[in-house]
Amino acid sequence: MMHGDTDAFSQLYNRYWNELFALAVKMLRGEEEAADVLQDVFFSLWQRRGDLVVHGSLAAYLHTSVRYKVRDYIAKNITRRDYLSLLTDTAVHTLPADSQLRLELKEAQQTIQSTVASMPARVREAYTLRREQHLSYAEIGERMGTSPETARKQLQHALQLIKNSLGYTGASLILAISGFWK
Repeated sequence: MMHGDTDAFSQLYNRYWNELFALAVKMLRGEEEAADVLQDVFFSLWQRRGDLVVHGSLAAYLHTSVRYKVRDYIAKNITRRDYLSLLTDTAVHTLPADSQLRLELKEAQQTIQSTVASMPARVREAYTLRREQHLSYAEIGERMGTSPETARKQLQHALQLIKNSLGYTGASLILAISGFWK
C-alpha cells in the first residue's frame, strides 16, 4: 500500500471494516456516525499511505485511529447533541483497567457530579431530563413549562458550568470526561 496499491488498500479495508465499524457503533451508538468516522479513518490512511509508518500491530493502530476519530467527532458535535455522556462511556470501553487516565477521569466524574448538584434547580432539571431521559428541547420545554429555546439555553448553561468546573481547554474536556460518568 505504501506506493498507492489500490488492491492492497481494498484488502485492508475489507479485512478491517466490519471490526472497526462495530467498535465505532459501540462508541457512538449510531451506524451513520460510525460510518462517517470510518470513512475519515480510511481516507486519512489512504492520504498518508506514502509516509505512514506503523510500529507494531496494524489492527491496534486502526483501533486507536478509530478511537481518536470518535473523540474528534464527539468534540465537534458536543453542542449539537448530548455527547458529554457518550464521551465518558467511550473511555470505559476503550481504556485499560489500570490506566492512570482512569484515575483522572474518576476525579473528573466527581467534579461533574458536584457541579450538577450545585446547578440552579431549573438548569439541573433541564440537564437531567436531557441526560437521563434523552428528551429533545421541545420535550424538555413542554415538561418544564418553558419554550424549547429556554430549554436549549438552560442546557447550554449546564454544559458551560461543567466545562468551567473541569477547566475546559478543548482537548482537556475530551480527555477529562471520556470515561467514568454514567
